[in-house]
Amino acid sequence: NGTVTGYKWPYPDTASISNCGMATQIWGVALWNGSVWGNDFLYSRLVGVNPSTGLTQKIDLANGTTPYTLAVSPNNYLWFTESKLGAAIGRVSPTNGIVDYYNLPTANYWESVYVLFKSDSTVGYVLALDAADPELAQVFSFNSVSSNPSFSPVGENQTLYAPTGLALGEGGLWATEHSASAMAFLNFTTNRWTIYPTSTVPYTPWVLTYFDGSNGTAVWFNEHYGNRMGV
Repeated sequence: NGTVTGYKWPYPDTASISNCGMATQIWGVALWNGSVWGNDFLYSRLVGVNPSTGLTQKIDLANGTTPYTLAVSPNNYLWFTESKLGAAIGRVSPTNGIVDYYNLPTANYWESVYVLFKSDSTVGYVLALDAADPELAQVFSFNSVSSNPSFSPVGENQTLYAPTGLALGEGGLWATEHSASAMAFLNFTTNRWTIYPTSTVPYTPWVLTYFDGSNGTAVWFNEHYGNRMGV
């Protein structure tokens, strides 16, 4: 019926005034076990609120963890990317809340920024960036039900320029190329990327695609500087 209900962030913010802006960095949202979960970037935790009861809960992560985006795998584990531990992703058990961390096969100064899963298989994908040069990136596939997953690079002979989002579409995987203001499509059959330019605006050289989503047959993306949605 169009009603909007707001929930106060439930745990105290003890940051100094100079860090207060960090509290706005709630980038990840996921529906998991009856609650809406968000990332607490500054305080190394995940926060959930039950929209029916208003009750809240939190999952404390390893000290120094900065969770970023969230996703739920088909076997109902909550996964999160991480931008400070060094090229790692985390997984929370739906039965006991235990958190496991898995290192990606990159240098330890890389960051994981996005994770998603195929709904009809055990395959997951994670996007990692070089923190020293964010225009260097790699997408890895992995088995989401393995207790010790191995991460294999996907895509051949293509540099992705600062990709920030992933979405599964018909026959492949879409990535937003933030620095290139383009969309990249990985064809699962050929294992090769194709780049699609988006658009331009008169007041800046870039529109900066950021996040994307797909209904299977079409992919939607936002243009950060263009103030538009594209499909």
